[in-house]
Amino acid sequence: MFSFIKNTFGKKITVDDIALKCKAINAEKIAIYGGGEIGLQILQALEKEQLSEKVICFVDLRADYESFTVKGMPVIGPFKLKQEAFTPDTLIIASKAFKKDILMTIQENALVGDKVSIITF
Repeated sequence: MFSFIKNTFGKKITVDDIALKCKAINAEKIAIYGGGEIGLQILQALEKEQLSEKVICFVDLRADYESFTVKGMPVIGPFKLKQEAFTPDTLIIASKAFKKDILMTIQENALVGDKVSIITF
């Protein structure tokens, strides 16, 4: 099973906390699941930590129906996470409202390997 890095102390986690966690685990290939406002805020936090070049893609269900980019980066559908070019070592879930659904989809379809760190709010 993949490893979860999440809030375990009841403290509200911020996008800056997520960026610092990526830095602490030496993330090399980061995928951000969610191409909306929170995903953009996470990208900005990663930029502050000089980690934005480690982001390989955004993941969004909408990409299954239309092709688009976010800040010049490809947005892929979740099932493309299995493709080598888009296989992350760190997956950030950039959605609070759909976190459980996203995690269930990832688990049920084995979209990431067991060495992938998943960071959530």
